[in-house]
Amino acid sequence: MILPKIKIIWHDHYGMRSKESRKKNQVLVFCSFFFSSILVVNLQLKEWSQKNMLCKKVVFIPNFALIKDKSQQTTLRGTENKRIVFLANLKDPKNHIAILKAFHDLKLKKIDWTLHLVGRDYEDDYSKALKDFIKSNSLENHIHLYGNRSDIQYILSQASIGILASTDEGFPVTLLEYGLAGLAVISTNVGYCSEIIDDEVSGLLFDPLNESEVEKKLIKIIENESFRSKVAENYGKNVRENYSQEAVLEKLVEVYRK
Repeated sequence: MILPKIKIIWHDHYGMRSKESRKKNQVLVFCSFFFSSILVVNLQLKEWSQKNMLCKKVVFIPNFALIKDKSQQTTLRGTENKRIVFLANLKDPKNHIAILKAFHDLKLKKIDWTLHLVGRDYEDDYSKALKDFIKSNSLENHIHLYGNRSDIQYILSQASIGILASTDEGFPVTLLEYGLAGLAVISTNVGYCSEIIDDEVSGLLFDPLNESEVEKKLIKIIENESFRSKVAENYGKNVRENYSQEAVLEKLVEVYRK
């Protein structure tokens, strides 16, 4: 208010905001009167901002993946070429339980597949529910929790499939990291995920609330190795061409210039 020449640019990465009311965000809406621009990471957020915010200059800028840590500290358990990695903190709305249930119902442990959960463990009820499920179904040797790790590139290099099951998402950098690592990807269809992944071409998409669909897509990518290799190749190419650091920063700098 006292320095009106200052340019304020608001970055919105909160995917769930697109489902919230203007009233719940009334402080933000008020502050938006002073914004020069709003940058958002998915099209749902862009639509919400254009409808509710007082600043109408809203620009979509995708996230990009950049893996800097080259260390090799975390060794994944399980059989090579039969590892699924799930990179997400243990909290809502990441929906880990949907994948744990699918893994169990499909009896993947009998064909020696393993599931690896990498992400911060908050030691809360959400985490306890996952651990209880693993223990009660005797999956301790096939579903592994690693907590928060920094050597993500090395972890992903040991896996064949990357998975994401969130019930709400903005623009998940996790999917881009999977692409840079050359993984076959199976993902929730919420947020911008369906814009990054072309279903059946560069990966598989599913409704995170539909258990049978999750199982159907998961078993397809596991059983068909040639399909898995093809979608991984297509997806990696897409990520490198459209979501590299260079491509995205060029768009961002142009917004600042204007």
